Amino acid sequence: MRFLVVEDDEIVGRAMRVLLAPYGEMILASTARDAERVLGSEGRWSAFFIDVGLPDGSGLDLLAHARVDYPTTPAMVLTGCLEAGAINTTFDLGAEYVAKPVHKERITRFLMAHPEFSLRLQRAVETWRKRYALSEGETDVLGRSAAGETREAIAKVRHCAPLTVKTHVANLLKKTDDDSLFAAVGRLLRFVAGES
Repeated sequence: MRFLVVEDDEIVGRAMRVLLAPYGEMILASTARDAERVLGSEGRWSAFFIDVGLPDGSGLDLLAHARVDYPTTPAMVLTGCLEAGAINTTFDLGAEYVAKPVHKERITRFLMAHPEFSLRLQRAVETWRKRYALSEGETDVLGRSAAGETREAIAKVRHCAPLTVKTHVANLLKKTDDDSLFAAVGRLLRFVAGES
């Protein structure tokens, strides 16, 4: 999976690189002009993450430009302030409007809301179920964890005690030979990113 991040703040750019690393490759552009060049030279994109205020223009103008060639690519517009006009324009361009800072859970939910990523994750979880002979419970815990759900939320959805989820995690880790659920999910997401 490939993501275009258009962000002029170096710290936010580094943070986005860390947040997106488990999901695939990230291309960073710090100006609208650089982003237009990248959009013109590259092929397919999995998602756009675009800052509103760029040194050489508006991220919303850039997104409108990108929509000509990429009308359905999922997009998240990032900003440090809330303005009604920008929110409405973002909506009109079929994107999500998010105030900074952007947290990992929000990125995960954004990606999971889009069928391409969700389908790829489902296929990867099914591959792992077969490869590691995972039980139904272990498979469900793995998939939900990769989708960003907490153990407490998983227990609630599965109508079981947190200790049961902990047992599923322990059994999963024995089968996959990962040191932690975090490591297993990271490896699974890298597998998803590498799928064609």
